Amino acid sequence: MTQKRMFCLVLAVFFIAPISVFGASFDTLVVFGDSLSDNGNLYAADPLSVPSAYYWEGRVSNGPVWVEYLAGDLLNCALVDNAYAGAETSGEVPPGLLQQVNLYAATADLPHNALFVVWIGANDILSESGVTEESLADSISNIGTALQKLADFGAEDILILNLPNMGSLPLSLDSQTTGLFLKAASISFNSSLSDTVDHFAGDNPGIAVYKLDIYSLFERILANPASFGFTNVTDVLLDPAKPYNFDNTEGYVFWDDIHPTTEAHVEIAEQAYELLNSGSDNSGGYGDDGDDDGGCFISTVSDFN
Repeated sequence: MTQKRMFCLVLAVFFIAPISVFGASFDTLVVFGDSLSDNGNLYAADPLSVPSAYYWEGRVSNGPVWVEYLAGDLLNCALVDNAYAGAETSGEVPPGLLQQVNLYAATADLPHNALFVVWIGANDILSESGVTEESLADSISNIGTALQKLADFGAEDILILNLPNMGSLPLSLDSQTTGLFLKAASISFNSSLSDTVDHFAGDNPGIAVYKLDIYSLFERILANPASFGFTNVTDVLLDPAKPYNFDNTEGYVFWDDIHPTTEAHVEIAEQAYELLNSGSDNSGGYGDDGDDDGGCFISTVSDFN
């Protein structure tokens, strides 16, 4: 999606219908995660880790990441971003999810009317030590622990995202074996995550839990890119021979072999905003979208569409 299209969407939201119709109104967005949500934290700590010649202002993309669009353009709220590029669900350097949540809960006051966001897990699967059934279980357990910590801290609204099909990343396209393995790992991770989030929501009925199905979103984008304004879903846009060139007029989905372009981040933000405005809460059951490849994830009430 182009920046112009995004601007037009925002104008439509504010001029066609009052915000009360949609329902999503938060004062603060508090984010935990990895490079998919990091708005420059790792770069601030170590500029050499995210070279600005190839990554826009320390974002691991060619522009802002999705939480910046969601907080700034759509929800019009403050952004408190605790995500670090390279983060796993645990670990010290960079701070993993557990460390991010524990540090935040120990040093911050509970913001008024805050939406807490958790998106993590890709680096656990891509870990140099390799991914196993046991390591996946540990990753999911860490997420469950972090969610409960947020509940104990006083969170009332939590948005959690699952993983895309990592077998469809440019990183995986040169090897069918690697692609199939990463797809299977993504599906297994998402299934376990969905069960864990369901259990958490059941144990914490006072918390509105929003589940965003990134797997299905990216499958739709890759299957029909033109409908989302994209033309290239397999190649990477980043060119080492062209530093400080962040233009994406050609409509690429991927900036490098793992990370999406800022235009793809816009799509994620829009999908999140649509979910938040769907009127769902945690009073109902979970549906199934009929996609056995990675679903079990969209919202706390509505059946999958």
